[in-house]
Amino acid sequence: MEIEERNRLRKKQLLYLNLLMLGVAVISLVLFSLALDRIFYYSLTALLLISGLLEQRKYKTGTYAWTADMRKLALYEKDVMDDHSFEKERRSQYTSKFFLAILVLIQSFPANQAGPIMEPGFLWFLVGVFVLLVPFLNISIVMRAKKVDAGNGYYQEIQRVNWMIFFLFFVVFVFYALAVAFIFNL
Repeated sequence: MEIEERNRLRKKQLLYLNLLMLGVAVISLVLFSLALDRIFYYSLTALLLISGLLEQRKYKTGTYAWTADMRKLALYEKDVMDDHSFEKERRSQYTSKFFLAILVLIQSFPANQAGPIMEPGFLWFLVGVFVLLVPFLNISIVMRAKKVDAGNGYYQEIQRVNWMIFFLFFVVFVFYALAVAFIFNL
């Protein structure tokens, strides 16, 4: 694959993933503000299961993506990465969603039906978390792409980068939460 086309596809991938993140954030905020506890947990469990099943279907059929451009990029990554790393990363994409669905479903058992899951004031805190999270996810996507394009797309290398970015996000999140608590005297 030529460098210009690969860069075009990477930009398109970043745009798709950012639109997906925005959609998930909007749906989550609507569910947080309107849904009762159990309805929220059941909806989130259903979304995770459906997403995991669709991801598993793409993996099992070898399509790897829904659009032709993203399929071309996935096949490029399959050629560049070693088979074990590519397959392991793909499997982890759907197995992690199934695992999260189980955890969310377990979380629904003690939930009550009294009212919305969160107070409206706390939703602003979540919007702030989303604003903090998006740059970290974008950095993670770009760093993963650079690793793969440089020929270092081994599963362990990608996981190391993801854990490093997660740790940095966690530190920033803790400082954000402390700042919000200090400013609003919580």
